[in-house]
Amino acid sequence: MVTGRTGRGCAFLTLGKVIAVLGLILCILRVLMGFVIANEWGGISWDDLGRYTALSTTGEVINQGMYMILAAVALGTLAEIELAIRKNNRAQ
Repeated sequence: MVTGRTGRGCAFLTLGKVIAVLGLILCILRVLMGFVIANEWGGISWDDLGRYTALSTTGEVINQGMYMILAAVALGTLAEIELAIRKNNRAQ
C-alpha cells in the first residue's frame, strides 16, 4: 500500500479529495454547457450539440452533469469521513 507523509494509505485520501474536487468542477461546467446550448447563449446553437457531447438532447447533458455532481459530492464525503476516522484513531 502506498503511504504518505502522515501515515499509511494517505495517498488514497488525497487522491479521493482531488478527484472529488476536479469532478465537481468539470460536472458544474457540463451542466452550464447544457444550459448554454439549450438557451443558445454565446452563439452556440442546438445544432452544435453533437460537437460538444455525445448525448442527443440538452436535457440529457444537464441530467448527466447532475448525476456526476452527486457522485463527486459522495466521493468527497467519503474522503472526509475517512479523514475524521483517522483523526479519531490518532487521538485514542
